[in-house]
Amino acid sequence: MDYTESVAYIHSFPRLAKTGDHQRILTLLHALGDPQKRGHYIHVTGTNGKGSAANAIAHILEASGLSVGLYTSPFIMRFNERMMIDHQPIPDAELVKAVAVGQQALTQLRQATPDFGVTEFEFITALAFWYFDQKQVDLAVIEVGIGGDTDSTNVITPVVSVLTEVALDHQKLLGDTITAIATHKAGIIKPHVPVVTGNLVPDADAVVAAKVAATASTWLRF
Repeated sequence: MDYTESVAYIHSFPRLAKTGDHQRILTLLHALGDPQKRGHYIHVTGTNGKGSAANAIAHILEASGLSVGLYTSPFIMRFNERMMIDHQPIPDAELVKAVAVGQQALTQLRQATPDFGVTEFEFITALAFWYFDQKQVDLAVIEVGIGGDTDSTNVITPVVSVLTEVALDHQKLLGDTITAIATHKAGIIKPHVPVVTGNLVPDADAVVAAKVAATASTWLRF
């Protein structure tokens, strides 16, 4: 496949899945060699500002001399912006290679399980982890797609989790209360991993406080 065909192949996957779990992406990642297990990550979620926060964090880390991967959505001009290293979008040839590797992994999985499939976001996310692993970045900043707990990016143990703010968003998927939405977003908080948050409204603050206590995490606010 050339570049245009590779992007078209990515967009050929369904946008949404019938079940919101990590089984599909973990199966694909395992077929790719579990690249997500070898990296160092900062995981970023929030109703507003998560993309800006992810970009800012990546810039700060780059300024310190680190090689930094950045995975965000959506793109502005070209699809390649979805995954960058030191704010340079993945080159066309590298994207074509990544898609070919992902396609081969899916083909092998379907030989054993013919009806196996992934969503577009799961496929892209798996490719991003593979790409960052191949390039051996020092650290990758990963922006959540939607929510946090069941999001396809939530298959990592980061060095820091970031939650910018919580407001009503994606209510059909996350719930129609701040508490429900905050519960989804707080799903990226991992045991003993520091979490940084913005100024949260009381209901969201209570959810994060409970999750921090349950995971014995350190909570930093800005």
